[in-house]
Amino acid sequence: MSSATRLFWGSLVGALAVLIFHPASSPFFKLFFGQLGPSEVLSHSTLLIDNVKRVSPPKSKREASFYLIIAARKLVGSTQLSSQEALYAAAIAAQCAEEDPENAFWAQMGATFGRLAGQKELSQKLWGQGANATRWDDGQNARLIELSKLLGAEYGNTLGWQTATLVHERSNAHAIAIASGARVSRPLLVGDIQPRIDSLFNGQLVLEGGRSIEIGSACIRIMQDACFPANKVISGSYAERLRQRQRLVDEIRAQNRPADAASAESLFRSADSWSNVVDTPGNREDRVQRQALAVLAASLPGPLVYLALLG
Repeated sequence: MSSATRLFWGSLVGALAVLIFHPASSPFFKLFFGQLGPSEVLSHSTLLIDNVKRVSPPKSKREASFYLIIAARKLVGSTQLSSQEALYAAAIAAQCAEEDPENAFWAQMGATFGRLAGQKELSQKLWGQGANATRWDDGQNARLIELSKLLGAEYGNTLGWQTATLVHERSNAHAIAIASGARVSRPLLVGDIQPRIDSLFNGQLVLEGGRSIEIGSACIRIMQDACFPANKVISGSYAERLRQRQRLVDEIRAQNRPADAASAESLFRSADSWSNVVDTPGNREDRVQRQALAVLAASLPGPLVYLALLG
């Protein structure tokens, strides 16, 4: 073997050894073998809703948000939520809304479960309270960040594929439940404007804090449904929705509430911008492709290097 050949192979093996054992790059090479079995975190962590078999009474707002999301998932799923369960969920949400009135999530969940439990006055009160809040936080960000850290500890580093995987663990059941509750709670009288204005503000708060296209789509539905009084069939026609939207703004102005009318128009423009820029078929397809690429980019280097060595 010539000196040049020995130099080439020595440099190659040295560089490869650095890549394999360096803390910044070694996870990419070890990941291939680490993925041969199921993830312990994804299989057993109770931070994932699918792994939760039984829910204990919450002792903190973080546990309360998780409890309400699980209850909402049961509500919109195939399993029925009993009146007693709905009443208990409404009480939890109402207590949290009292402690944290600036977070509309609590009031909206209280209104949703309160209506289901037959507490109409409580539901209306909490829906109005939610409209006056300043933010919307369902607590899922903190839960998913903790899951990402657990996956990072399991695989030796925090990698993009872990975040891409956890995107699918963000539940949107509570947003669907809130939107469904808002739809059936629309006032019968055309002149009963305040609940419909409250729906616009509640929907906008969900849009700002939802952090997912699916949750945002649900809140857009809240705002669209608010344009229709309960005695009018909700139409899927875009032209009809525009007509009803303008009628609602005109009705608000007719009640000498120009500031609320201007706010309604602003909220509608914001919803249109979101629908036209964010919630598009192309964005949904791109998100799936990016998630697949993140997994491939993290897992391919290891096997490719090992195959190169064998070759």
